[in-house]
Formats: sequence, C-alpha cells, structure tokens
Amino acid sequence: MDFALVFVVALLASILTFFSGFGLGTILTPVFILFFPTPIAIGLTAIVHLLNNLFKLGLLYQYIQIKVLAVFGGFGIVGSIAGAYLLGYLDEGVIAYAQVSWLNLIIGALFLIFAILEMIPDGKQKLSINQTSLMFGGLSSGFFGGLSGHQGALRSIFLLKYGLNKEAFVATGVAIACFIDVGRLSIYYNELVVHINKESLPFLLIALIGAIIGASIGRQFLKKINIRFINISVGILIALVGIALITGLI
Repeated sequence: MDFALVFVVALLASILTFFSGFGLGTILTPVFILFFPTPIAIGLTAIVHLLNNLFKLGLLYQYIQIKVLAVFGGFGIVGSIAGAYLLGYLDEGVIAYAQVSWLNLIIGALFLIFAILEMIPDGKQKLSINQTSLMFGGLSSGFFGGLSGHQGALRSIFLLKYGLNKEAFVATGVAIACFIDVGRLSIYYNELVVHINKESLPFLLIALIGAIIGASIGRQFLKKINIRFINISVGILIALVGIALITGLI
C-alpha cells in the first residue's frame, strides 16, 4: 500500500508538472515525509526530480533555447544565492497570523498576483528575448527561489512571458531545473549516501518509475495541447501554491 501511494502520486504529479514546469517536489516531498525524516525526504525527492528531468531532457533536448538557458539559468543561480543569503538575515519565523510567517504571506500574495495576471489574456505582455530581460527574469526567479524555495513557479511565469512555444517552454525549463538539481544534490550528497539503503531504495525506485511513466504520458499529451492551456495550468498551480502559503498549508 505504501509503494502504491508513492507510485500513484509520482505518476500523477509528473504528468501535471510536465506542462507547468514545477510542482513535482512540492507534491512528492510530503509523501516521502510520511516514511522518512524531512531532510532525507527532501533529498530523495531531489534525486527523483533530477532523474525525471534528465529523462524529459532526453525527450525534448532539441527544443532547448540555448540563449535563454545560458543567461536565464546563469543569473538564476546568482539570484538564488542572493536570496538564500538574505534569508539568513531574516527572521522567517515572525508570525503574521495563525502560524503563517510574514515571509510566506508576502510570497503567497505575490504568487496570487502573478497567477491572476497569467490567466487574464489582456493582462499579459510578452517580453523580448534579450540580454536584459533574461537577466531580470533569471535574477528575479532565482532570488525568490533562494528566499522562499519556490523557484520553479516564478521560472515558469517568466519563461511563458518570453513567448516560447510549448516545446521550447518545457524543454528550456527542464534544462534550467537540472542545473538547480545538480547544485542542491551536491550539498545533500554526504547525508543521502548514508541513508540510501534497503529501506529507502525501493521507495526511491518506485517513485522514479512512476515519475518517468508520467513524463512519457505528458510527452504524448504535449502534441495535443496549446500554449494557452499551459498558461492556464501554470496560473492555477501558482494560485494554489499562493493560497497554501497564505493559509499555512505549506
């Protein structure tokens, strides 16, 4: 039953996040936490996330926008370091209400604003793919990722604003995410090596199989959907994350 739960969640989350570009970690981590301590659950999720992204990269690598990947991804890493550094000086435990921190409240409100703008056609404006806009997008999404841990959501919003087609949006977002995954796994490595054993390995493999099957299904659906569907999906998911932050669910 435990394995079935992990498999189904990984499968469904992978299908959903194939289009949105984020959310697998957010959905899968709480399931792993049911069976393992939080740090180990986060590390196991990161492994599934990376290997699943590498699989998706193999399916879509020809659609990657190299300029977007190089500039946006590079400045995204710089932004994430700055955000993480600032977080060290903030007291994120300061409560606004009902155990919800001011930091989560502010980030959640921003997500709701972004989601509304994303889902209103007349409220959207495409950004040109130039050095300045790519730097701004990378720095901004990376900064909030380092500050709040929700880099994927803002990355998707910015990538959609560049007017990429659906294949380029998914492929470029996956490539950027791979860089981030490699970086964080290099930090988790020593801890994870100790805890990947006969107890955790089956869960890891089951989740990975579910995620890869989900990505394969998502690849087939990608041929049938349009970019507007992806816009709406991203907007809805970001709104849900925003609400969860504001209400203290995450």
